[in-house]
Amino acid sequence: MGNRDFHSICEGSFPEVISAVRKRLHNFCEFVHIRYNLRMFRLMVITAHPDDEAGNFGGSLRLYRDRGAETCVICLTPGQAATNRGPAKSDRELAELRRQEFVASCEILRVT
Repeated sequence: MGNRDFHSICEGSFPEVISAVRKRLHNFCEFVHIRYNLRMFRLMVITAHPDDEAGNFGGSLRLYRDRGAETCVICLTPGQAATNRGPAKSDRELAELRRQEFVASCEILRVT
């Protein structure tokens, strides 16, 4: 194929286009792996409430952690104003319950 530009590649046959896309994607993935080693990255998430880390982006946190990035979550409130209070009878009990849930969630997500 040589050094043809993308427009001229698209005029080629379908297998030729697929081959060119695969080659470019492979080269890009190698570049990202070499250039951006995730072990060198840190990911910090700041949430307003306990459970935001799991419900909103828990999958991303775990994925980055599993790929070697250092992850941390900062929660700005104890969550005592929640309407779903579970067995808690006071704001203090609810805050403690939500703190325990937050710790358990961070362990599952392997947050450092």
